Amino acid sequence: MNRRIMERIDAALEGNLDEDDFRALQEELRSDPAALDHWCRQADLHGRLEWELAGQDAAVPFPQPRRRRIDWLRAAAAAALLAGGIGLGLLLAGRDAAAPPVAQRSTHGVFAAKAIARLTGAENAVWIGDAPATPGDWIGDGPLELVSGTAMIIFDCGASVQLRGPAKLHLTSPVRALLERGRATVDIPRQAYGFVFETPSTEISRRLSRFVVVVEDDGQSEIHVLDGRIQLAGKLGDLDALQLAKDLAVRFDGSGGILPGVRYEASQLATSVPESADLLPEWYLHWSFDASDTTAGTFKETGRHEQIAPPFTAQVHLAHPEAEVSLVPGRFGNAVRMNGRRGFLATKFPGISGNQPRTVSFWVRIAPETHDTLAFSFLSWGTKDDAGGGKWQLGWNTGANNPGVVGAIRTEVEQGYHIGSTDLRTGNWHHVVSVFTGGEGADIASHVRHYVDGRLEATTAVRSRKVDTRTIGEKALPLTLGRLLEADNDRSRTYGGELDEVYLFPCALTPEQIERLYRENRPPELRR
Repeated sequence: MNRRIMERIDAALEGNLDEDDFRALQEELRSDPAALDHWCRQADLHGRLEWELAGQDAAVPFPQPRRRRIDWLRAAAAAALLAGGIGLGLLLAGRDAAAPPVAQRSTHGVFAAKAIARLTGAENAVWIGDAPATPGDWIGDGPLELVSGTAMIIFDCGASVQLRGPAKLHLTSPVRALLERGRATVDIPRQAYGFVFETPSTEISRRLSRFVVVVEDDGQSEIHVLDGRIQLAGKLGDLDALQLAKDLAVRFDGSGGILPGVRYEASQLATSVPESADLLPEWYLHWSFDASDTTAGTFKETGRHEQIAPPFTAQVHLAHPEAEVSLVPGRFGNAVRMNGRRGFLATKFPGISGNQPRTVSFWVRIAPETHDTLAFSFLSWGTKDDAGGGKWQLGWNTGANNPGVVGAIRTEVEQGYHIGSTDLRTGNWHHVVSVFTGGEGADIASHVRHYVDGRLEATTAVRSRKVDTRTIGEKALPLTLGRLLEADNDRSRTYGGELDEVYLFPCALTPEQIERLYRENRPPELRR
């Protein structure tokens, strides 16, 4: 990669390339991994700057960037690069989609002003200042200083960093971190698109890689590749981009120059911190639509729920002569198809209440021409009332009251919502996960994470509202699949499309657990 490509990438992100130049840039990105990584990093930076400079009034949707010249570029990027198999996802959607998730308060105190990662394991960890104390705590952007012990941090994108103290790590965004000093073992899995790990002199990237980094007090650093292959780019001096394969190592001086030999063996540096068992769910419910009674129109659930006795069988309701709910081949086994004419499935499960954490996971298939009257809803439970916050509902975004991506996953409470960035109306199966982190003062705008096909979604619109899901009372409705919570008599307020493998968990699943659901349809083990 040379400076000319870097300047053209900046121009593209600003919307200042004409169509021919942008096509030429696409070809270069296909053939140059370093240029592709630079595109990812710059798109992330543009998104973060736009978010930070736009202000933080959570009561209004995200501000929209200038669209005068970027609209055609966004469409061309998505079509041409995805067709070429690069699969950049949210990075290719322009500056809207590159913006990181919105600010969030930690469920443990006020540490995570902008939560982008989570402490998932620790052994004898001693921190300086305001820091995560218990596995499960959410972590905001900024510096973390570990005096002694070990700690595992998982970013929302799925990348993990295992620190060994003494160490100082700067968390920059859901896809970027900087090790100022100390030792770290870094894993960039398949789903962690665009993740970059920095030292003072280098940037390290590439999915499906695992490596160890040590940064010493004099600024010298050393990198050992444990698995896969990494891409190295210099931040100082004239270091050209280079690749390093498994079992290879390199050492840098404080100015970014390569030094002969290495000081350490990889076995001396690698850190292994087990994930805390407290992050496993206590129970889950699952509707696979494989165990069915077609005569009675019922679908039996599986899983385990110890607080409330099952069964929570999903019962077909046909509230109009033209309503249809049918059994069809699904992503795994069978699925249900609803035609959007007041056909839906009702259960007796009351749902998860209050501001308790929760994860909802399922597969959907929606035809490209599906009308927005059929966007309501994948599932819902709770209470609709004027106070707001009492219902919990997932559907796809119609764009009627917000500037978010039409067709993207929409998690909402009454008078508040959080919208993703991937249009689900492709005619193909998509795995969709909505994670609510929960806790005191939790808000729909800040405490939700969306994942589509195993990958963290960018957020394209929010409207703030405290979450207080009300599952008790005469107005409370239990879990329903395929119907807007408050729409008993409105034929345009039921879902049109296919639904498969619905899971509910009473906790915020980790990115690794979500990836396993996506790849294998296998839930995590239960807490013992």
